[in-house]
Amino acid sequence: MKKSNFPILVGCLSVLLTQGYAGMNLVDDATNMVDSTTDSIIEAADSNISNLHPKFDFWDTFRGDTDGDGIIDDKNISTKITNQEINVTIASLNEDGTQYKNFTGTVCSRIGTDSEFFGIGGWKKNYFNDENKSYQTFTVSKAIKDARVKFFYYPESNATCPPAAPEIFYQSTDNFAIRPKKFKILPITTPVYAGNDFNISFEALDENDTNTTKYDESKDDSFEVTATEVKPGCITGDFNLSDFSFSDGSAADINATYSEVGTIDINISDKNIVCGSRFAGVDCDDRNVTDYWNSDTNTSIDDGNTTVVVLPHHFKIDANLTNAYPSEGNFTYLSYISFPTHNSKELEKFNMSAMLNFNITAQNKQNKTTKNYNKECYAKDTNVTISYDTIDNTLTKILYHDDNDTNASDINSTALNDAIVLEKNSTIFSTDHNGSSANIKLKINFDRSKSAAVNPFSLHINELKVTDANSSSGSTEVDTNATFYYGRVHAPRQSIIGNEGNISIYYEVYCSGSGCNKALLQDGNNSQTTDDPRWFINTNHTTIYGNAGNIVQKSTPTHVLQTHASTGAANDYVSLSYDGRRGYPYKTTMKTTNSSEWLIYNKYNSNATNNESEVEFLKTNHGWTGKHETNTTTDTNASNKTNKRLAW
Repeated sequence: MKKSNFPILVGCLSVLLTQGYAGMNLVDDATNMVDSTTDSIIEAADSNISNLHPKFDFWDTFRGDTDGDGIIDDKNISTKITNQEINVTIASLNEDGTQYKNFTGTVCSRIGTDSEFFGIGGWKKNYFNDENKSYQTFTVSKAIKDARVKFFYYPESNATCPPAAPEIFYQSTDNFAIRPKKFKILPITTPVYAGNDFNISFEALDENDTNTTKYDESKDDSFEVTATEVKPGCITGDFNLSDFSFSDGSAADINATYSEVGTIDINISDKNIVCGSRFAGVDCDDRNVTDYWNSDTNTSIDDGNTTVVVLPHHFKIDANLTNAYPSEGNFTYLSYISFPTHNSKELEKFNMSAMLNFNITAQNKQNKTTKNYNKECYAKDTNVTISYDTIDNTLTKILYHDDNDTNASDINSTALNDAIVLEKNSTIFSTDHNGSSANIKLKINFDRSKSAAVNPFSLHINELKVTDANSSSGSTEVDTNATFYYGRVHAPRQSIIGNEGNISIYYEVYCSGSGCNKALLQDGNNSQTTDDPRWFINTNHTTIYGNAGNIVQKSTPTHVLQTHASTGAANDYVSLSYDGRRGYPYKTTMKTTNSSEWLIYNKYNSNATNNESEVEFLKTNHGWTGKHETNTTTDTNASNKTNKRLAW
């Protein structure tokens, strides 16, 4: 409570001390205190005896008789700052304390508290020569919640402070606080990651920017610490700070966490604390004086703040590697892919690629999505590094294309067995505050040569790593593989009895030598060949994986026509018709005109554009028992013909 005048009869006390406590001085110097016996006598003194003497009081120099009517109407001493000068008026008053009354003598004063009865710091002396008012300046080096001016009156002009035998001891009517000037948060010099522990150090500083002695307040009692996102449109996460108390104006290495990414302003303040609960709450009812004092603002310690950048703790990567047409099969034909610009054939070639589909999500330590990591808030440019198991064959490049990059019309490549490195800007991250993630779809194939077949192999991505411009990172191993085949469309040498018949078409996969892993073939060790033990029939080939195209006679004039085109089915065939003009037997070379490019193979020509095969038409009375539609003879009376390996 404020407003308690506390006069004590020290003159009577001095007599008791002289007679009953010989050899004990009440005050020897600025640091002596009375003992417990003296305290008891002081507490029992009759304050009414003070009316025999002039009454003194202290107040701010801008207070007193505020309206000039001769009546003292404002005796407040308002909040002061530790180690800052305190300027007060010392007034000699009449018995009821409402008007000035002249006095001649000495007043000794200092700042004190109830627990430090005779004050803090050195004594100050004021001499009154038939005067009623004087001024004094104090400086206090520690924080005090409830301070008063303690003073002695002595009717001599040359008295020392404190006087040897003071007449009356007083304290000011009003109590007041001496608070720190400002809070400070020390800069955080180590990276801060979302959801991860970090430390904050706080200080409460005095006028000299040093820690304030005896400021020992606790969080959420007289001050609070908050964190606020500084960028408009971005959300503020959860800020958790351990409970703590200052000790002589310092609170070091206090544990904190913040759930989001962003740039946050961490602020320590008592402005939003109810005035009466602030450290200087004792002065909340002091009269406001324009340009000098406002109870709401002047009782507050200046805020302290620091700006902290909070980074993603890690990136979560959800990745899946699939073959070209996963709903159709579990393989991809090697295809030297190019970006389609003209026709459907180019698009088919482009789509004959494995697909690496992955999502990148920024998360905190607790694996929760950090919603501010988006292109409008805090997403950064990102590098993606894709490493894979060593591939041992004659291929030289891995080809790739970002299917989500609408501005890219090129096919990128890197040397075989070197990592794929993507440089992506922040715009790949959406603005969805419910959980931003970036999606990347990467088409992958290799530099297939039309003249150099390679064995089947698996592409296994052993690490997919994401690192952003702030060095936040994440990685994963992709647990799915893509299987690549070197394929061809092939028709063994075949004969037709008569002038029309069917020629079988096979879609085959190369697998030869010690590097041949038949387990990767569609039928495993049970896979079958036609006329070449290095090439195995792909029984799961379907139309979507390409076809032989149209079959035409290589030479002119044309005597053989295609009457039924290939479909791309596993058991494919074409129908041919011979006009008979060149007689029988008639042998000719047929070629494809628009085969799927990844199914063209010519050992001797890397620029081949078609496949070729031989067909022979025989007379119906040549000793055959019927129309020949396969690569074997059906004449039981004639010798079997042995098919020769052709170029396709």
